[in-house]
Amino acid sequence: MALDGGIAAPHVVAARLAMASGDPESAALRYEEVALRWPAAMGAIGDAWAEALLEVARRRAAAGRPHAAAEVLQTLSARLPEAARRTQDARATIARAAAEGMLANGDGAGALEMVALARSAGAPADALHRLEGWARLAAGDARAGIPLLQAWAAEGAPGERRAAEVARLTARYGTPAEALAAWERVPDRSADEPRGHRPRRGGGRRARGGAPSVARGGPAGARGVRAGRAAPARGGRDAGRR
Repeated sequence: MALDGGIAAPHVVAARLAMASGDPESAALRYEEVALRWPAAMGAIGDAWAEALLEVARRRAAAGRPHAAAEVLQTLSARLPEAARRTQDARATIARAAAEGMLANGDGAGALEMVALARSAGAPADALHRLEGWARLAAGDARAGIPLLQAWAAEGAPGERRAAEVARLTARYGTPAEALAAWERVPDRSADEPRGHRPRRGGGRRARGGAPSVARGGPAGARGVRAGRAAPARGGRDAGRR
């Protein structure tokens, strides 16, 4: 390899060795040094440098460092615009994976940042409805998050229509954090699954039919408890005592 009379070649070789040994951070630093000292070599190292930066961003995002990942992706866009355009899909995928990680840790603000990065990398808006909706709920912005989740639910993927319940849960529990906790307790239910296909958690009909279960907190039992008395199920063992 001959870069600027061979002066830059050892640095590029070192960068490639670092990348091959699983050290993209060192590789990216080596490529940056080449770009600063020998600008004419940019055409030869651009794609390799972009690959190293993407791997650094991917690892930082996976480690729960959205701000650090954002800095790397911004460096890629600013220093290597052509490579950034060619790697839009990879950048969007990294940002979306980071958003998922942030949501798992309850970091709504970090997830929103990564959603913005995914959008800037060309991810379709409708593909971000779920991530942005959950991110806004986790960040305490239920007013903005619920419509996004409802839009996601309206897209009709099997098992995802339960997202519409977020509105009712938030109205019932008052805060996004409580709504999220309650939401995780809602069983998955496909849109075309018949009602009553399986009992709801915490109560409902008995396995082979019958009245609502008082012991398990079914509707009749719940009313009885709130009224300060037990409400035996219709046709139950207490029916003959009346």
